[in-house]
Amino acid sequence: MTNSPVVNRLEALAIIVRLPAVLAYSGGGLMLAVGLAAREHLIDSAWLNFALLTLAVVLMHGIMAHAVNDWMDWQTGTDRFSPGLLSGGSRVIPLRLLEPGHLVQISILALVITLILTGILVYQLGWPILLTFFVGLWSVTAYSLPPFMLSYRPLAGEWLCAFPALLAVIWGAHWSLTKVISNRLVLTSLIYGFLGQAWLAEHHLADIGADLAAQPAKITTVAWIAQRFGLSTARFVPAAYAALALPLIIYSKNLFQQPQLMHLAWPALGSIFAALWAPPKNPVATTWAELLMMILTIVEAGLLIALS
Repeated sequence: MTNSPVVNRLEALAIIVRLPAVLAYSGGGLMLAVGLAAREHLIDSAWLNFALLTLAVVLMHGIMAHAVNDWMDWQTGTDRFSPGLLSGGSRVIPLRLLEPGHLVQISILALVITLILTGILVYQLGWPILLTFFVGLWSVTAYSLPPFMLSYRPLAGEWLCAFPALLAVIWGAHWSLTKVISNRLVLTSLIYGFLGQAWLAEHHLADIGADLAAQPAKITTVAWIAQRFGLSTARFVPAAYAALALPLIIYSKNLFQQPQLMHLAWPALGSIFAALWAPPKNPVATTWAELLMMILTIVEAGLLIALS
């Protein structure tokens, strides 16, 4: 490396954030929360609180969660053998930008700053905002670290960590601006969340071989399905997750008597098609499918704001 250590650290930090993933998961959720609040004319003047919450979300999702996951997956070996183009961690260790211990230090520093932001927001907004941070901290730790390591168990990492954290971000951000959690917010966040779960499952397809070779084995949902029914069947997991949005879209259309809400089905159908099109054994194809599904998830957030 010809760069100075400081430049290398800054480069590594930018890589750890994994901006596309943050934008297509937490970022779209924050956009949805703000858009719905503005559309419902519920926003008060608490933009500083929202900005502080956004910073805390970036610290927890973009830095803490990814740094901890990189550290743990390097210890177990799955990131050492991953052929993925987007998956397989941030690669800051094999690129020799950071040592494993640096990831621990970064995580601790991000946690300290997040706790300070939490204290400020509790003072400004009251104790209910703590729920967002409790769920976020649970997600960061239980997803990757012992004794839970839920990302190493089928269904658990996705549905007991990632999904609750996303809902907590959306609801917490909306509440910080409006002090309201409406039925419309809950339904729209679930629709958006199911598409987020779909591309997250697609993300894991390229790593199935490396995950199963890890010690302990990382049995993601797609890896568990591949073990039992063959690798080609794993593509049905992200397709099924995207399909979960369709009944909610129909229910929302009927509940709110708004026929235009059926247009929300297009990104979900596109995600289903992308998942079924990409052969799980082809990392390039699954990467393109994941990128398309990320874009469709952001499009869904925009449609939810515009049409709801």
